[in-house]
Amino acid sequence: TNNNDTKKNQVAEDNGDWIRRNAWTTGSSSTKKFITASSPLILLATSPHDDDDAASIPPTQQHEPKEKEEPHHNNRTKQQKAARTLEGYPYFSKFHRSLLAKYLTPEIYMELKDKVTSSGVTLEDVVQSGMSLPFGHHPPRGMGLLAGDAECYSVFSALLDPIIEEYHNFRDHDNEQQPHHEHDDNDDNDDNDGDDEHSFRRVHRRKESGIIIRRHQTNINPISITSHNPDPENKYILSTRMRVARSIEGFRFPSTMSREERRHVQSLVQDAVQTLCDDSKIINTNGNVTKQHKGSYMQLWDMTNDEINDLIQRHILFDHPNEWGISAGFGRDWPDGRGLYMNHIVSSQDDDDTTSGVYHKPDVIVWCNEEDHVRIICMRKGGDIKGVFTEMSKAVDQMEVRLVTHSGRRFSHDERLGYLASCPTNIGTGMRASVHVKLMRLGKLPGFVDMVRRMRLEVRGSRGEMDKRPHTSGIFDISNAERLGKSEVKLINTLLEGLSKLIELEQKLERGEKVNCDDYGYEKLRK
Repeated sequence: TNNNDTKKNQVAEDNGDWIRRNAWTTGSSSTKKFITASSPLILLATSPHDDDDAASIPPTQQHEPKEKEEPHHNNRTKQQKAARTLEGYPYFSKFHRSLLAKYLTPEIYMELKDKVTSSGVTLEDVVQSGMSLPFGHHPPRGMGLLAGDAECYSVFSALLDPIIEEYHNFRDHDNEQQPHHEHDDNDDNDDNDGDDEHSFRRVHRRKESGIIIRRHQTNINPISITSHNPDPENKYILSTRMRVARSIEGFRFPSTMSREERRHVQSLVQDAVQTLCDDSKIINTNGNVTKQHKGSYMQLWDMTNDEINDLIQRHILFDHPNEWGISAGFGRDWPDGRGLYMNHIVSSQDDDDTTSGVYHKPDVIVWCNEEDHVRIICMRKGGDIKGVFTEMSKAVDQMEVRLVTHSGRRFSHDERLGYLASCPTNIGTGMRASVHVKLMRLGKLPGFVDMVRRMRLEVRGSRGEMDKRPHTSGIFDISNAERLGKSEVKLINTLLEGLSKLIELEQKLERGEKVNCDDYGYEKLRK
């Protein structure tokens, strides 16, 4: 019996790499013959939890074949073996699929482990979210860390810079041979954002890490939007939604902030939203006349469970924190210090809406102290992308002016990384601009998703990031795939151009013409 067990263990050990490459990604039943009761770690490789959030996985990793992941795994194994005797170094299992596991080497750990920001955030605080629930499948571990305050981006830059570089895909676009004009460093005018690709590509090298990251510029002036409305009749675009993430300077971020800080942030946000939405503003979108009224700020403490759940189900309010959110720090003292603002909308075509009172179809929403201090959200029916962007830009400006006037604080901003947020995925613009678009024919073609990605856009199902079969409904969530290095206006123009092409191809299919997805999107990729 002992000899048989020894042989089984040897087989499992010899084939461990094969199992990890195949069973985890495909769940192949053929791997089961290598799994025994004496190898529980390998048994986890056949777990069906493979529901990755595309938005949290670096774009470079989304496109690469599975075979390219092997060197990453081998390097990580060597790091773990070398660090077994290093006291305090986090242990990453074979199934930690995050950039943290790739870049937190023993050398980087030793360099940063004793560093502390001025507000008391340590390396352990930064990596806590990446170490929590490593075998959980929601949310996925694409990034593996959270900044505890704005200063983390400089104090822990030796770890954060290469992660930011890989996630935001700078390696393919930034190098020392890029054109650099002498006037760039003093040119704050971004009016030509839609035309001059290099107007905001300012190369900046950090001496500590040697990482080259272009400086980020912001442009939220809707006048700079050059592209036309791709769907003026709203035949294909069903709805438009945009949001930006912002942090208020002088406070730790939600994963590490204290109860006192959280309440202070809420008081500032509650005051700042008083400037939003002119009362009785009339909006005419393709004959649908709506009247926009001032809204109100509501603390979660003052709401009933039924009211909260109703807003969550209607995608107006953020969800309750899950186990990972609690362990990462987002759920501390929940729901103390959290709330939302939303305006009131009355429409001439709202006969089908039976809701009443304060919860009636808002188009401007502000979240307070969820994953970031502030999330500003604007949404409307149809494809008025420029109109929604204009409303969002106005809300961002109005809130920051109020903050500066009443408290002397601004939104946290870095000349190199743009607006700072808890998660490095949201730095830069902090913006996600998305539409629900109906592509009944195009969405069924092979290569559709890859074509959209080549346009530097991201595609999901209409029910969100966990919708794995959007082609069955023909309705897709299309959004900007980039956050950092390009201004808001540039990203909106990219979205409009991509949607124009997608709708054009859908119309070709409606006319009976042939479309090959492999023939499109490369011109954007070359840029």
